[in-house]
Amino acid sequence: MSGFLSQIARYRPRADRFSREDFFTEAFAGVLRSSYSLRVAFVRLLTSHDVDAVSLQTQKTVPGGNRLDVWIDARNERSGARHVVAMENKIGAPEGEDQLLRYALHLKHDEPAADTRTLVYATRHERTTFLPPANGPEVKFRPIHWFEVADWMRKWASEPSHNAGDRGPIFVHELLLPLMEDWNMAMNLTPADLVVAVQYHTTVGAQLLQILDATKEACGVAGSPHNAWTYERRYLWYSSPWIDDQEDLHVEFGFDFDRDDADWSGPQLSLPSAYFAAMGTDETDRPELERLQNWGSAPTVWGDGYLRVKRLGSLHVQGSSLHGEYLRFFQTARDELWRVLGL
Repeated sequence: MSGFLSQIARYRPRADRFSREDFFTEAFAGVLRSSYSLRVAFVRLLTSHDVDAVSLQTQKTVPGGNRLDVWIDARNERSGARHVVAMENKIGAPEGEDQLLRYALHLKHDEPAADTRTLVYATRHERTTFLPPANGPEVKFRPIHWFEVADWMRKWASEPSHNAGDRGPIFVHELLLPLMEDWNMAMNLTPADLVVAVQYHTTVGAQLLQILDATKEACGVAGSPHNAWTYERRYLWYSSPWIDDQEDLHVEFGFDFDRDDADWSGPQLSLPSAYFAAMGTDETDRPELERLQNWGSAPTVWGDGYLRVKRLGSLHVQGSSLHGEYLRFFQTARDELWRVLGL
């Protein structure tokens, strides 16, 4: 096993930690460790100082019980200057209370021998109002977005001057950048992307809404001012009023662009999945729903209220249109649910 993969293998999810961020931290550090020239160039980017010796550590525990995502200790061997960097990585978790202040105070008071001290705060798009304390040794605060890191790494890895044995460009192009793109941490917007976006908003989105409108009509459920349909037209799902006399059951149906499992992968197929769900309350007890075949539970990330869900498993293209297949799926699901409910 290579050193990079060994580093990743050390990572274990923990219930009290934001696991995706920890995993990415290890992957990011592993790519940096794979290439001396990449480590040196990255530190120069963060500190604006020339260095020629760089060591780094992940999840470094420092006084006060603080844990630094990435700790970088770099030196210029000619001048003897030492530069330290504490890097806090965020992907989805919010900024912790006084988190940046605690890291800045560590740099100020616990690294007296360093010539420069830099605190890096890397996020997707979030911004912070934090400013390091003015008194004592200077701490340079460097907020940065992950798409900026991705753009810089893409440019670095594409330079023709790398040594033949440098694994950094390969790891950046084939491992790190694809991961960052999959997790929406990198931006690579092209004219083709914008063409697709315009086409979607002007034609495709409207046609998908027509399918949902037709499904709504097929449900035959009339709303009222206090029991109305809910339309989420941007994310393409509809939620009905109560469909039963007990007022503890309603339906939700729509398109799922993010589904990625063994039965359907939106990114690979480049086609949205679809779903039809029976929804209830905490008190809903409808044993007849167990008679629904090929219906299951909703993914846990969907939240509460989903009693049974039918998800699209396949599309059979007839001619060049998928309109009828999607509509047939929704109406079949509606018929199956109405049948077991006796509606």
